[in-house]
Amino acid sequence: MTFNKKIISAVLALQIIFCFASCKDLISLDLKLGEYQQLYITTKYGQCEINVIPNLGYCSNSLQISPIKALECGAKLIGENLFVGGSQYSAKFQLGQVETNLSFTIPNTDSAFFGEENLCFGEFVISIQDNIIVELFSQRVIQDQKFYVNIKDIKSLDKVVGSIELGAPNKSLIKKGSNFVSLLSNQGEYSTDYYLYSNRNLSYGNLQLFGGTSALVSLGNPFLCISNFGFESLLQAFSVQGIKYTYLPDENYQVVLESIDKLQNISIDLVKEDNSIFTLTVKPEHYTRQLENGQYELLIQPTFYTNVIALGYTILQPYYLGFDVIAKTVLIAEKAEDNVVSY
Repeated sequence: MTFNKKIISAVLALQIIFCFASCKDLISLDLKLGEYQQLYITTKYGQCEINVIPNLGYCSNSLQISPIKALECGAKLIGENLFVGGSQYSAKFQLGQVETNLSFTIPNTDSAFFGEENLCFGEFVISIQDNIIVELFSQRVIQDQKFYVNIKDIKSLDKVVGSIELGAPNKSLIKKGSNFVSLLSNQGEYSTDYYLYSNRNLSYGNLQLFGGTSALVSLGNPFLCISNFGFESLLQAFSVQGIKYTYLPDENYQVVLESIDKLQNISIDLVKEDNSIFTLTVKPEHYTRQLENGQYELLIQPTFYTNVIALGYTILQPYYLGFDVIAKTVLIAEKAEDNVVSY
């Protein structure tokens, strides 16, 4: 019995040591919600604090500041960036508990990137592109060229609504018994966004809507974007159910609901790499948002594209997503229930 206790104690000690090592190495950045519904990260470059958007598309690290401000904050001019079109700088960035050098560009006024303040998490397509994940990996700050996104609560502006982990996942967020599965990428060789294959199966309760063959994962907006035909079918279903709503097509296609009590789950089928199906289940509280007057905004919008749907960050709240920058793949796992906010 004493021998068994010693074994158990030794195992527990090893687990504690392993956990301490993993937690110590985990780089986790808070995600906040901005005024225009964009997710952003607050970080420091040199001595100055700045808010930057995590960009998953065609991007390079860029800050829209004056050259004088950059130098005053502690950045160093290192040359020109031809990818962006502007002066390139290097500075120490504070990323969670880690301080490390990153390159960024101040875009010229004629640059396609002018006005952007972002850290690039998009796919790495050319060597002169500044990508935070690639840079951290090259400096051996992270072990894998991956990042992970957790959206937990979208109710409050300028408050923490989730996190983004660099290089390794926070395994405590994942539901017990659940593991990451790899979703089948549906993007051409030159596509820089994260597109997934879908089998067109998109349903509201038992009602089949018009899904797409491609699903774009978006951290840039909160909306599930579906075809115009599917959107009209959804509103018709609300009317049949006796759900009271106001449709404002001239105000960015906004739909305002008096209550979400009668709403049903939305299901979206995504194709895994082994060609089996992973079904996203989206509850009403994750495709609506309560307004200050007690009513609810429907976070679904129509698109004129018939083959593509967009998965806004709100519907991804029950899931933990991983992105492989080099392999251009997306991983997904169910989150533990205590990491999913219910309203």
